[in-house]
Amino acid sequence: MPQATDLPVDETVEVKLSGAIIVSRDPMVVRVGDEEVTIPAGGPGTVDIQVVAPLNWPPLPGDVWVDGSGLKWFAAEVPVSNELKVRLVAENNATPQNPNTIKNTNRPLKLEYRTA
Repeated sequence: MPQATDLPVDETVEVKLSGAIIVSRDPMVVRVGDEEVTIPAGGPGTVDIQVVAPLNWPPLPGDVWVDGSGLKWFAAEVPVSNELKVRLVAENNATPQNPNTIKNTNRPLKLEYRTA
């Protein structure tokens, strides 16, 4: 992958910021490591933002999460290969699911309740 210093001025590129954390929303400013970057408003398609992990991720035992369709998911520790792991259990199904799978398939996930 080319470095910024290898590219000519006026070159059109796509830039991906990995692990960016939202610092403010208007204008949107993200933090990547120790640096803050302002994201231009632009028009549709100018900026493509993908949520990697919802606020307060990962789930903790006792959490209640709600997915994009309003389905509640309860976080519980369950044995997986002789080790306790946090899994999400839907209110309409008793089968524990890997939280990362649910995060990717039932967007957006939002924390509804967390014990202190």
